[in-house]
Amino acid sequence: MEFSRTVIISCAGMGNRLGLGTTKALIDVAGKPLIIRHLEHLETEEPYLPMEFMKIRTREIDTVNDYEQAVNWIGNGYQ
Repeated sequence: MEFSRTVIISCAGMGNRLGLGTTKALIDVAGKPLIIRHLEHLETEEPYLPMEFMKIRTREIDTVNDYEQAVNWIGNGYQ
């Protein structure tokens, strides 16, 4: 039996306490944004990234849209 593996990655953290001037999703880890590292290591065909609709952050969207795999964006809990 084959299972479909859907993964939801929360991109809600602003990372203010880190004091790096960027959101946690965009923190550079060995040359790549943290969110891209998560996507690469999850090995899933259906990653979902929920973001609050009124606070969609274009830098995160641009970074993830440049990634080779399609990502499903969810705003305010709706696809």
